[in-house]
Amino acid sequence: MKDILRTTLVLVAATIIATIANAQNSIKEGKWEMTVVNKVEGLPPEVSAVMNQQGMTTTVTQCITNKNPVPQPKELPTGCSMPQIQKNGDSITYQITCDNGDFQMNQNGEMTYTGDTMRGIIKSHQSVKGMNIDSSMEISGRYLGPC
Repeated sequence: MKDILRTTLVLVAATIIATIANAQNSIKEGKWEMTVVNKVEGLPPEVSAVMNQQGMTTTVTQCITNKNPVPQPKELPTGCSMPQIQKNGDSITYQITCDNGDFQMNQNGEMTYTGDTMRGIIKSHQSVKGMNIDSSMEISGRYLGPC
């Protein structure tokens, strides 16, 4: 009887620990508003100065889930794939690669969700008809509510 009770307590304790760990390692699912500030390098100086001066800030709203934690367009452009998404607790890292004839891109992103806020950075290297463009995007976001 003692062994059964001990085994039951161990299983209950393990279940509680797993549940708490899973809750701490999950993203708050729902509608998120994210602001993206894009900085571009590798363009002619006059173009780069104008683009960076304007800030190239975009705000998007998207439903985020633990199964789909990466903010993204509904469809990736032709020739693009997202071969790697890794989740470690509230942090997400991912990679997008594209090869569409005259356009190639390699993009690496890292985001961390903390309660009702998120922060991230995306680094991108693109080659368009032989011209190389590097960019970085800083993302900050906030949880708005259910989808």
